[in-house]
Amino acid sequence: MEAREPITEEVEAMVVNTVPEEEMEKAIVAMDYKDAELIEASLKGMVSPNKLVYRFTTSGGEEIKGLTVLGVREVVRWLNENKGTNIIIKEVTWGKETINGEEYFVAIAVAEDANGNKWWGAATQPILITTKDGTRRVDPFALQKTISKAQRNALRGMFPEPLAAELVDRWAQEGKVVELQARDAEETQQPAKPLTGEVVQTEKPHQTEKGNGNSNGFVNPETGEINERELWRAIYREARNRFGDYFRDVLKQILLKEYRTDRFTLPVDQALELYRLLKEGEFDHYGSLENTVI
Repeated sequence: MEAREPITEEVEAMVVNTVPEEEMEKAIVAMDYKDAELIEASLKGMVSPNKLVYRFTTSGGEEIKGLTVLGVREVVRWLNENKGTNIIIKEVTWGKETINGEEYFVAIAVAEDANGNKWWGAATQPILITTKDGTRRVDPFALQKTISKAQRNALRGMFPEPLAAELVDRWAQEGKVVELQARDAEETQQPAKPLTGEVVQTEKPHQTEKGNGNSNGFVNPETGEINERELWRAIYREARNRFGDYFRDVLKQILLKEYRTDRFTLPVDQALELYRLLKEGEFDHYGSLENTVI
């Protein structure tokens, strides 16, 4: 696997995200939901092979681009044919979990290349879906969606971000685009749930000792209450300081391996622990890994 070095200054600039975190989260939600639709359509033989890139337009008119599940497969195919990487899915495990009273399929996939580098990807998918008329029914494609998403996440970690950015830009110019807007996220967004099945309390604000962590900007100095959005912004800042432009890749692996979740969300006590351990350098060894997680 080639070293992760920027191809050009323009491509490097694309990798560094300047979009507000809340808008980025909306884009991720909309893209993940649309990927489930593409997976189902692909299984039915009804999807266009040219749907390789998402272009999400934020409420402020900014654009966020990313690879579709088909785009991830196409990048892997390109690497295998042109670079001899021989990236494959080595292993997939799956099961069921009940999370906050709902049944989910849970899958973990392992991708591996010719040099023995590995990357783990996890995904969840609800077994029951709500139709447009409000009725609930079993999704017959739920397991396939879960496994395909886990494979997508594993394969996504096996190629350099600058290469992905370059291909996204190229394919977008060629019109191989699925257009998404802010309302797509608003229509599809569901409360994030941890993989462990723990119940996340949301009725009451989470508190800590007054004044503790006040200098970090996420603790109200008067009440001691924690602002979760500001806490996650502090986590992102600390991760960027330690891991550079690829901090999201590294942070995602920390969340997967240490907290068993594929989402950028945790109960507040665990998010506080994550921030503390990042500050103390406990996860610095993740930053030294190139496309590999131990």
